[in-house]
Amino acid sequence: MGQAYNGPSLRSSWLQRKSKNIEVDVRIIDDEVTIKLVQQNRFNSLLVVSKVLDELQLDLQHVAGGLIGDFYNFLLNSKICEGSSAYAIAIANKLIDVVDRQYASSQTSSNY
Repeated sequence: MGQAYNGPSLRSSWLQRKSKNIEVDVRIIDDEVTIKLVQQNRFNSLLVVSKVLDELQLDLQHVAGGLIGDFYNFLLNSKICEGSSAYAIAIANKLIDVVDRQYASSQTSSNY
């Protein structure tokens, strides 16, 4: 016979979003967040992405990444800081917004 579990429920969500310049995959399990980013090889957005995670009160634990063909690929592991209420959709939308704005500004400055 199985045992009943009456503990707190496990929080989990998964979301994929895509724009012209970036693909974001966000997975949240309990207080751990895994983010996969794939972006075109026009600029490296790792610094801006780390700032976004800090703004969202996510404690960056580990980053792995590299250039594969014409794309930067990053895998970021972070923890949700105590007192923060981060949601997958908020994380994905903020990352896409910031990277798209950085891409647009780099296009504008390269035209001069």
